[in-house]
Amino acid sequence: MYSHRNAFHGVERGNIVSWRQDVATARAGAPLTFGAQMDQRSILGSTVALFAGAIALALGILALALWLTARRGRRQGRQPA
Repeated sequence: MYSHRNAFHGVERGNIVSWRQDVATARAGAPLTFGAQMDQRSILGSTVALFAGAIALALGILALALWLTARRGRRQGRQPA
């Protein structure tokens, strides 16, 4: 869940957040109240998991291709010429 108090354009995606304060409120010396609530999930963790999964899948496909190639070569080597 993402929420921002006093966010300029409401809740936005990404890492850029801006707040605003009315001129009259600022001239009166009132403090700017702001806050943000972040999600429990880490962007870094999600990115690392995605890349690790992609690398594992690529290595698995490469291993399967090598195994099938080696198996086919053994079959052709057994056949009499």
